[in-house]
Amino acid sequence: PLKGQTLRGLGYNHAVISARQDVQEPQAKSTSEYIACGEGFFEDFSTYHGRVFPRNDRWEDSYAYINSTWADSMISLGVATLDAYDQQGYPYYSADSRLVSSDTLTSLPFRFSGTPPAALYFSFFFQAGGRGDLPEGIIPDSEGVTGEDSLIVDFYDPADTLWIRKFYTLDNTQPHQFNIVEIPLSDTFRVDGFRVRFRNYTSLQRDILQGTDMGQFGNADMWHIDYIQIKTTAS
Repeated sequence: PLKGQTLRGLGYNHAVISARQDVQEPQAKSTSEYIACGEGFFEDFSTYHGRVFPRNDRWEDSYAYINSTWADSMISLGVATLDAYDQQGYPYYSADSRLVSSDTLTSLPFRFSGTPPAALYFSFFFQAGGRGDLPEGIIPDSEGVTGEDSLIVDFYDPADTLWIRKFYTLDNTQPHQFNIVEIPLSDTFRVDGFRVRFRNYTSLQRDILQGTDMGQFGNADMWHIDYIQIKTTAS
């Protein structure tokens, strides 16, 4: 910025708000009750063609922001971004806590055809920050502060009706690189009704009052998700 000027993040997500106003994607409950999964599943967000909400025949919520803007060196055109904006395009806020549970991206239940293969893996790529704001994690920010802006993946156990954490990271050390994660699916999860959920935590300043200069933290703490797969072989 020029001398005397300060750059601020956006106080809201224009694309999401415009899509809501245009009823681009009403996000009514999907007519699909499950995802058919023979020997695999693949989602790379490359067929959305400007649509900003997750497809409701695969995903049951609309918190993640589908875009081709904020990630760096994308594997394919399109990612799902988890950040500090809610599904209406405005910043998450909590008067009680600096760390706020924010976006989620939750799959519909999977239905396997016949007997699932003996070996199945759930995999995805993630990038911290990219062209957007870096989550506060391992790398200290400009003020030397580390944080707890985390990316989490949970698996749903249909038998016990429980979400189980399978992945957690604060790793923001490679903001311009996509990193692969592969998780074997045990017998517990190779069953009909299995689901997967991505979620993130974002950190806000305690002394910011709701409705005042929300832009300084709204467009922040970005995790980009791509190339989500269920597959029979590990990389």
